[in-house]
Amino acid sequence: MKKSILMITPENKEINRFRKRQINNFIQITMPYLAAFIDESKYEITLIDEYNQKVPFEKNFDLVVITVNTANAPHCYNISKKFRNKGSKVAFGGPHATLLPYEAQEHCDVLIIGEAEESWPVFLEEFYNGNYKREYKCLNTPSLEGIPIPRRDLIKRRWFTKGAVFATRGCPYSCSYCNLKQIYKDSFRKRPVNEVIDDIKNIKSGQHR
Repeated sequence: MKKSILMITPENKEINRFRKRQINNFIQITMPYLAAFIDESKYEITLIDEYNQKVPFEKNFDLVVITVNTANAPHCYNISKKFRNKGSKVAFGGPHATLLPYEAQEHCDVLIIGEAEESWPVFLEEFYNGNYKREYKCLNTPSLEGIPIPRRDLIKRRWFTKGAVFATRGCPYSCSYCNLKQIYKDSFRKRPVNEVIDDIKNIKSGQHR
């Protein structure tokens, strides 16, 4: 029997008001990318981007997954509270959950800390089987070789700006004011060029939804 999973890219009203005035607002690729790891024989996926969609609070989901950045953290906590009150389990990942896990864990059922290529599939399998843990940590620095292509077919109403692709991760520099090293460790990785090209070829501009 399938479980239902809601994946949210959050955006509070203040940020949304600012971004709507900009033209070049490409989608955040995190959730479509993580969706590519999901076995659809076990999960029914709903993908929501608050830039142009409303969170379906009226529906019930077994699992709600939210990527949390610091500017959106209070907003994410509020989303989580509403779904948890309805009986959904909520998992947090993203920069804020990684950098301030002790704060974030008060507002969710599961924390996914750090990069998720290894821990995310493990969590999905364990959640499906009903024996999941409270916390999943990135123990190894993942390679970008062989990673899946994002599920752009799940993206709605992004006619011109769903073509985001990542080719590297981390940063080779060590600026004192930047926290990238805390999130991605002290590493800078490149994705194989042929795989980046395949990802770009996957973008179909004619798929209007």
